[in-house]
Amino acid sequence: MTLTVRPATGGGVLLSVKSIPLVRHLLAVLDQVVVSGTAFVSAVLVGRWCGPSELGRYKVVLSALGTLLALQTALILLPYAIQRHRKMRAPAVNAGIALLQNTILAGAVTAALGLAAAVALVAGADTRLSWLMFALVLAAPFALQREFSRYYAFAHLDVAKALMLDLAVAALQITALGWLRWTDRLSAFGACAALGGACALASAVWLYQERANFILTDGHLREVTTETWTLARWFCAGQIAYSVQCYASYWLLPLQLGMAQTGVYAACEAVASLANPLVTAFRNLLTPRSVLAFKDGGHAGLRRQAMRDALLLASGMSIFCLVIFASGEAILRLLFHTESTGAGHVVTVLAVAMMASAVGSPASYALAGMERPRATAGATSLGAVVTVITLCILSSRWGLPGAAYGFLAGSVVASVARWAAFLTVFAKSAAHRDQRAGMSHA
Repeated sequence: MTLTVRPATGGGVLLSVKSIPLVRHLLAVLDQVVVSGTAFVSAVLVGRWCGPSELGRYKVVLSALGTLLALQTALILLPYAIQRHRKMRAPAVNAGIALLQNTILAGAVTAALGLAAAVALVAGADTRLSWLMFALVLAAPFALQREFSRYYAFAHLDVAKALMLDLAVAALQITALGWLRWTDRLSAFGACAALGGACALASAVWLYQERANFILTDGHLREVTTETWTLARWFCAGQIAYSVQCYASYWLLPLQLGMAQTGVYAACEAVASLANPLVTAFRNLLTPRSVLAFKDGGHAGLRRQAMRDALLLASGMSIFCLVIFASGEAILRLLFHTESTGAGHVVTVLAVAMMASAVGSPASYALAGMERPRATAGATSLGAVVTVITLCILSSRWGLPGAAYGFLAGSVVASVARWAAFLTVFAKSAAHRDQRAGMSHA
């Protein structure tokens, strides 16, 4: 099966504007403002209009969706971004194979989730939980396609197209939430359905517009999958560990503290994540930046790039943490109308945890750029284990503040471990390079 189309032409003034690095970075920040802002507004609307229990359920479903997106990133998106510069096949062929891989993954995920939801419903599980699983079935394949579309644009440093896609999703999703509220149908299920519908419509338009950049052929599918598996399996292990670290709170707190307290924790995390537009916009460009730094400057250039990125992230997040320390509880009360005792302290601890995680990300992406994901997987796994253990112990003793400190402990350990892994790999590579240079001189 082969579908060949001509490359897209044109671009005009927009192409020249996007080629300016400063404009590209500003567009990346604006894009992440849209993405994180949409997620934040959605959480606020569900929390204000439906209460903390429904917000807790909504965040539990989103944590499952986030895990699926992490697997997609590991198996398809990161290998494509790193290896697309190789000239073994035409760029459109590589892009088409990645799209086919994404479609196969979406189909497998949908089938597995649908079976699990049906079994839960037949087995007499909680009705609201079963319907939330069905909502995940509806949302997951379209969310996976939306994420593929975004990552494809970022891999090609075409930030403007990613921004247009995310603006479309934001407008559709918020409009759907408003309509559900107006018709008195808003719930965690309805919010998930709104997300899935928005991703479906926007992704369909994107696929139609970008069809000229893909050659869909299954002739190289097995070959490329085999080539990338050695790299992708370690990415997959790292992403699973990262998902456990990020979402363990939403898997453990409903069992330990109940869904209402989980909703309060979700509100605190939403406020602590207000810096996400800047941080995630920066992260979206870390993989292509790391690949290019390694390609142009070798190991030394990659280390300089990673350290500059970490310093910049640490400076920005320190200022944010001070703001949250001074006004986090007031923001929480204003947005979610929560009066939970000690919530301001929880928000501050979570903000510091976000800073620790952000500082470690340049080392992680630098290892990915060197195609050394095994080291990243080990460091992230250590952070995940610490998160789960400390969260279980501390939340059972001190409730939500204990959960926040558990998340902070895992974030700090993971960040330190990522930098230790990167510097170890760098030192070994430098020693090997010096040894080869000495042999050549001899």
